[in-house]
Amino acid sequence: MTDEVKLNSPKTSDNEVRSNAVITYSAAKFPALYNQLAPLTNLNLAPSNWLRKAQGLRPNHLISRSRPSYSDTGRRDMPLFTSFTMADKHLDIIGKIDVVSDAENIKKLLKMPFSKAQISMAVHRVGKTLLLEQFDFLSKRFNVINHSSENESSWLFNIQQQLCNGPNLPKKKLPSAQNERLMLSKFLYYSVNANESERPDSPTTTANIDSADPDVLKRIQEVVRWKFWTPGTGSFKTQYFAQDIEDSFERTICWSFEDLQMLLGTNMPIFGGGEYPAVSLKLRDSSKPINVLTGIDYWLDNLICNVPEVVMCFHVNGIVKNYEVIRTEDIPKLEGSRFHPKVIKDIAQNILSFLKSNCTKEGHTYWLFKVGPDDVVKLYDLTMLCNQKKERSNGNSHNPFTLSVATLLYKMAVNMMQ
Repeated sequence: MTDEVKLNSPKTSDNEVRSNAVITYSAAKFPALYNQLAPLTNLNLAPSNWLRKAQGLRPNHLISRSRPSYSDTGRRDMPLFTSFTMADKHLDIIGKIDVVSDAENIKKLLKMPFSKAQISMAVHRVGKTLLLEQFDFLSKRFNVINHSSENESSWLFNIQQQLCNGPNLPKKKLPSAQNERLMLSKFLYYSVNANESERPDSPTTTANIDSADPDVLKRIQEVVRWKFWTPGTGSFKTQYFAQDIEDSFERTICWSFEDLQMLLGTNMPIFGGGEYPAVSLKLRDSSKPINVLTGIDYWLDNLICNVPEVVMCFHVNGIVKNYEVIRTEDIPKLEGSRFHPKVIKDIAQNILSFLKSNCTKEGHTYWLFKVGPDDVVKLYDLTMLCNQKKERSNGNSHNPFTLSVATLLYKMAVNMMQ
């Protein structure tokens, strides 16, 4: 099955939207205390507490935006699908709400009409609920799941080659993006006011690190992997492969956006204390103007986490210049990033309507795919394509989501009988 929808931004009046968020799980009981940095603070230098365990900050996510690669304890043949992990912890509402997903996936979908970024997500339907999962078909983990040899492509890569116009080449990792991520992590750690000895103007600041060096990044990721992972029981392998919400998200939230009900996981750091009970912190390069994608991203972050203000820190080549506090409702009015909140609401309703109208079979895996610059979003029934491939080749064309889907449906049935 293949369905398509062309993305056009609907025109509507600029009215406020209804949004409400209820936290269902949080790793931290209170927001981290917020420490405003002095002008001329050098964010190129790492603070003394950099990459240490801190309230509300996850070193592995800040450095590489990575999540655990596999779920079941000690098994590398089972990927960690965060939507299923969240659903497993909220069985009573699955089938009643509209969406279960990583918040980053929802943000990508709502920015689609404005963005040239590629979209690749797996969609599953359980009752009324859609489970969305980032689907990196070029990832080695899907080759592992499919038990492919080194000379064989995964089943999904073959399907992708057939369905799309030519091969989809991996994106090049830009050193500038890595540098920005590292600088952001240093900024957030500077902003954690753990105690007076860790203040950013302290002379204990460590030397600068060449963040463009891939060997440095590799060493940082190894430190994160071994030292800062959420503790578990047993060996390191058991800790690393344990499947739980705590391993994936800082908090899970039931978000109501107009008439849509979603269960979302997020790792956005939230700060508070003093004049600002709850704020999100954003680091901005003064030489780069804010665009509409940035504005929508900041606005959705605050709506999802029910944060009333965003504090933007502006810097010039890593040297802190000044701060600006903006209310969440004023973000759509910022010069350079103006957008209508009602338009985002209409986009959400249109996308959800499209998915629910076409993802009709429970237990099937659907693939939502958009080539970067294309305006057309395509939806494929991978379960049907996988079965057809089996019939033609008489081989093992294994869907990596099958076990997760079956397990969730079984647990829901047991929950209903209790």
